[in-house]
Parts: sequence; C-alpha cells; structure tokens
Amino acid sequence: NNCVGSCGAEQLSDALRVNKSLRTLSLHGNPIGNHGAYAIADALSVNCTLRILSLHSCCFGDIAASRIGWALDINTESGLHELSMGQNSIGDTGAIRIAQMLKSNAKLQELRLESNCIGDVGAQQLARALEVNRTLSELWLLNNSISKEGV
Repeated sequence: NNCVGSCGAEQLSDALRVNKSLRTLSLHGNPIGNHGAYAIADALSVNCTLRILSLHSCCFGDIAASRIGWALDINTESGLHELSMGQNSIGDTGAIRIAQMLKSNAKLQELRLESNCIGDVGAQQLARALEVNRTLSELWLLNNSISKEGV
C-alpha cells in the first residue's frame, strides 16, 4: 500500500492509455475507490499491453466493477490475462456485468473475486458465462454470500 488514491489512479490511467510496455500493475491495498477504478476502467478500454492487474482491496463496488467489465468487453484487443478484484464491495450487479464480459472475452485466464458481496444471482450468471468462455481457467469466489442455490 502506497496510499495511492483516486487522483493517483487517474494519473496512472492517463499513462496506461499511451504506455505500450507495462505488463503488470498492482494497486493491491491502495484506496483508489470507485472514482479511481472508473479511471482504470477507462484506460482498460484502450490498453492492449497490460497482462496482469491487481485491484485487490481497493475500496470499490458494483458500479466500478461493472465499468471494468464494460471496458474489457469493448476492448477486443485487450491482452489482460489475470485480473484480481478480491476484497472489495462487489455484489450481484457487478458480477452480472463481469459475467457478460466473460461471454465474449477470449484472453482472461484468471479472475479473482474472493471476499466480496456476490450472492446467488451473481454466481449463477458467472456460471452461465463459463458455459461459453473457453479461456478462463481460474475463478476465485470464496468468502462471498453464495448459498447452495447459487452453486
């Protein structure tokens, strides 16, 4: 944790829009919040070189997670293989948008959504996405609010 907040995330986002060499970015534990995650999402909509992104424990919720899902959905040239969004406040709404993205994403191999607020509805949508997604090999959902009905 370097205490990177939303302003720092916005500056990183500006750099990610034009940078062609960065492969890994970890903001793990930095309180970027929703606004910082929106900025990172906007950069993900155009960045093609980033391979690993950790937004674990970055204090954002559904709307920001949905925007990240949207960004990866529209950027068909994205090279992102690993995305960690564990230990945030992502619920069913964010999980549903991420599931939509997974239906068409052919690059993402690992998705970490552990320790969020995802319930049965979000888990069911993620499961449906896995019926068509052929590249995701790891999906972390432990410590969410998923009951037997969601499995």
